[in-house]
Amino acid sequence: MALKDLFFLEGKDAKIKSSQEALNNGFAMVHQEFALFPNLSIAENIKVKKEHTLEFTDRFFPKHLSKLDTQKNHEDSKNILK
Repeated sequence: MALKDLFFLEGKDAKIKSSQEALNNGFAMVHQEFALFPNLSIAENIKVKKEHTLEFTDRFFPKHLSKLDTQKNHEDSKNILK
């Protein structure tokens, strides 16, 4: 059995068919470089493509142009690293 086949979700063998399905089920890869983007902090690298944005700016701009909620992103990153 290859390592790619060893996924468990809530104690049961999970058949993950795509990277998006893995992400949707809470699986993520921790890249083994010092940083994915050297100009970003550890917290920012953890939240890449999963950033929280401020609800106020979300009302006026598309998500990718909205202002990042830095505090919430850092709190999430701290919880992930616990």
